[in-house]
Amino acid sequence: MQIQNIIIAKISASLLQKKRKLYTVLKNKGLGYTLLAISILLILIAAIDFYNQYEVYPNADERKAILSMFPRANNIRTKEEIILIQNQVIDSIPHAEASMYPLNIIEDLKKRKGLCYNRSLLLQKILLMNGFQVRPIYLYFSGNKETQLLEIFNSKVESHSIFEVKIGESWYVIRTNSRIKEFENISEYLNSTRSAVPKHTRYIRYLSNRNCRFISPGWLPDIYGVFNFSGLIRSLIFGQD
Repeated sequence: MQIQNIIIAKISASLLQKKRKLYTVLKNKGLGYTLLAISILLILIAAIDFYNQYEVYPNADERKAILSMFPRANNIRTKEEIILIQNQVIDSIPHAEASMYPLNIIEDLKKRKGLCYNRSLLLQKILLMNGFQVRPIYLYFSGNKETQLLEIFNSKVESHSIFEVKIGESWYVIRTNSRIKEFENISEYLNSTRSAVPKHTRYIRYLSNRNCRFISPGWLPDIYGVFNFSGLIRSLIFGQD
């Protein structure tokens, strides 16, 4: 009986040891798969970000069209100059339906009209050609009631397009439907009495348009600004350091 108990105990210990080894293997594999999935996701986001930043960065024809209307648009260095060019764009491009899907700022400049997203893209290109870093912000809100997070999936939700520019170590909102009088962060913008959206508005940084059709191709998410590729893209397009 004692021998039988010893044998059973040894078998139980062996099975327990194998179970622990199996659990360790599965745990390590699970961790490995998780890390692999996260790595693939980050690479995918970086690839989309790089491509979209490349598409947003002004090409030679766009720079020419911008400078034909705004001759000093390639000489912006200070906060005051950013405010001045933003005011000029708002004054020169009346609020009216213009290019869509994808946006075309050359056509917008020719027709001298554009909505928030047209002006947003134009101003982003102007600041990019002056070496500033930008990131889009997608704003969405639902009438007079409190906006819920998942309402971004509501096809009837209202939206607005703005973006932020980095000046020094801080990010500031660039309005696209009204003149800038002073710089403000996103929280100050949403709580401002001059804001174009209600205070219960929600927002998503790095997203230009929920429908993913402002940057070609239309099926690629309009995500960019997560990583700072601006210097690399400027070098690739214009050979600048």
